[in-house]
Amino acid sequence: VNTLLDPTRCVLKFKLQAGYPSSGQVTASDWHDVERELERKEKEMLSQEGVVVPEGHLDGYRYVPKTTIVDKQPWDVLPTPSTNPKCTSANWKHKDVNFELGEGIAYITLNRPDANNSLNESISQALHDATFELHSRKDIRVVVLRAEGNIFCAGGDPRSFTDAVAMSDKDDRKAAISFMKFLYYFQCLPQFTIGLAQGSAMGSGIGLLCACDMAVAVRAARFTVSEVKLGFAPATIAPFLTRKVGPSNAKRLLCTAENVSADLAKRMGLLSDVVEDQAEFSQYIAAICEKMTLCAPIASGRAKRLAQNVGLQPLTLKLLEYTGGELADIRIGDEAVKGMIAVQARTKPYWASTSAHPLVVSVSEVVDEINGEPLADKSDNYKTYKYQYKRICTHLGRNSSLVQRLVDGQLPAENLPAMDDEALMADVQKNELQQFRQEGLHEALGITAEDSAHWTPSSNYTCPRCENTKCVYITVVKGFHSHDDNNQEPVITIRCTECKHLWKEDEVEGGRVCAGGFVQEVASKVADNRLSASVASGTEARSRPAIWDQARSRDPNWMLPSTKETFAVVNPTSTGRS
Repeated sequence: VNTLLDPTRCVLKFKLQAGYPSSGQVTASDWHDVERELERKEKEMLSQEGVVVPEGHLDGYRYVPKTTIVDKQPWDVLPTPSTNPKCTSANWKHKDVNFELGEGIAYITLNRPDANNSLNESISQALHDATFELHSRKDIRVVVLRAEGNIFCAGGDPRSFTDAVAMSDKDDRKAAISFMKFLYYFQCLPQFTIGLAQGSAMGSGIGLLCACDMAVAVRAARFTVSEVKLGFAPATIAPFLTRKVGPSNAKRLLCTAENVSADLAKRMGLLSDVVEDQAEFSQYIAAICEKMTLCAPIASGRAKRLAQNVGLQPLTLKLLEYTGGELADIRIGDEAVKGMIAVQARTKPYWASTSAHPLVVSVSEVVDEINGEPLADKSDNYKTYKYQYKRICTHLGRNSSLVQRLVDGQLPAENLPAMDDEALMADVQKNELQQFRQEGLHEALGITAEDSAHWTPSSNYTCPRCENTKCVYITVVKGFHSHDDNNQEPVITIRCTECKHLWKEDEVEGGRVCAGGFVQEVASKVADNRLSASVASGTEARSRPAIWDQARSRDPNWMLPSTKETFAVVNPTSTGRS
């Protein structure tokens, strides 16, 4: 009875009877031995009864867990996009974020200054689209994250907090995890990322700076995480802030909602450097680009990933195996082989020949050529420079032939500001613009020319496209108001009834003269009618305008364009203006 009540004694006695070695203690393997022995005896008893049990007959009855729990390391977690991209730099559609690509450098600019660049769904999608493209751009070496306005980022949009309260628990968790995935996705960019804070940052804005490899701010900037004052916890940025400044400083920022200065943020480790004014950002970026030019791009990206994975990790065997494997993999890479060849040949490696050149960091850094001082914010010169800068950058991004002309030296760069938008457009855009103008003119003159009461059929014109003589025309008088007859100018617009081609009379060779003197006849009739009306009203003493005599003499030189234009339709068959 004592043996049956004591499981340990029962197992030990069973093992001794079965011939298994025993150390006097019961372990997990001992119970497995018991199970195997019972299964063997059961098979022997069934075989005596003529029942043959195949091997593995219990596999279908045993519980096999479908999910295998594996202790993943940081290097096993690969960055993945949280949503599908909606556009690229070639067809960028987002207005709240600007995405500019230069020579070896990319700029992501928060462009919502009226809302202090607070993060909403539009900005989040734009940041994700830019990050998605940069993950595959091997020609980009440096990525700059900056913002327009006086505030770098005011954190999440207040409307998002209101929406989060109305969300279900599942949707709320999904939204929070989505932003955390983006921060990790941005942090894992193979390029060297720099955050430029031209103003203060709060909440999620600090998370963006923590996701950058280096953060620089002006001395007047302030930094705070004030979610706890509103009853929230800054959970989305906590992992990134803790890795950036350490657990002690992270608790100070997250739990007390302290508003720290730029100098204190630098001592904590949140910032890499502090500058006096944002005008120094360009020099800072230029120095970083010069250093990155000498570094192999793939090796630099692997080194960044290595530092991110081994940070704050205990020195274990898995960590040593990971770092050793990375070294062995990089050592036989193409960059390492060509780098050693360049050292032996005493020449620069191939990646050093392609340097990264920073763009203008801010429009306010453009120097006024008149007085040699930085442009004052919101001044007329500032607005002019800003408009020209954005206009030229837009056309350069859309017109590849224009860029090629600049590279080949066919077009001097100093001529760009003097060129209008149509001259900077690509051929495709010019054709679209011409089509829009044609459609607008069609709409202004009527849905169809044949249905409009102002159009008159005629066979005196020949279509320059199909040479058809069945046309309709309309006469429009351009000039000042009716009391100023000296500046009035009739213009005839013709439309072909076959091919629907629309043209003006002076657009064909010969101009008004080739029209058989029709314009002069119309002008003469208009002059006679007005003169008759003047005599009938008792104003015959007024001197007759010289334009009437010119119209009678059918001199085409009198019809000159006027500076101010009003339009009135003239019906040649009537005696007045319709």
